[in-house]
Amino acid sequence: EAIVAARVKLSGLNREQIDAITRIERIQTREVTAGGEATSNRALNMLTRYRNGIVPAVSNELEAEATAAVNAARAHLNSFELQEALVAIWGLVNRANAFVEQTQPFKLAKDPTQAARLDSVLYTLVESCRVLAVLLWPFIPGTAEKIYAQLQLPGSPGVWSQSAWGLLPAGHQIGAPTPLFPRKDLAPAK
Repeated sequence: EAIVAARVKLSGLNREQIDAITRIERIQTREVTAGGEATSNRALNMLTRYRNGIVPAVSNELEAEATAAVNAARAHLNSFELQEALVAIWGLVNRANAFVEQTQPFKLAKDPTQAARLDSVLYTLVESCRVLAVLLWPFIPGTAEKIYAQLQLPGSPGVWSQSAWGLLPAGHQIGAPTPLFPRKDLAPAK
């Protein structure tokens, strides 16, 4: 309630306009969350399966796209344009998912001569997850913290300086991948 009142006062919009914007932001946050979870689960599971959870050498394949998403999201957040920030974040989620389809790491893993390429792809995907955790933190801090925990990273994803590409060190061991939002229909009965 206090946040809505502050938004009304700061934006000059009326309560109904703020409520409409808030509903849109909640829908977009759910979409970004679902996409981010899919990206995270895929990346961490592949790294675990193909490299025993050990981060390969740094690769900069999606650095430009990630940096653009970080810069856009940060600018929009600084201007209180939450919907636009979510759109920028969603762009990186989509790009990471498209990268999986383009590079097909599951096929690369079957060809020993493609080991270096697979390493590059895996680093790119896991580093994208780390950057996404930082970007998602203003909207869903608990989920961002879970991503960081699965990556076994110290500190908090709530620090903008952590959004720079390439901070995930080669040789780092990630934790066991687990769903960020376990399905309720698969939860154990009480």
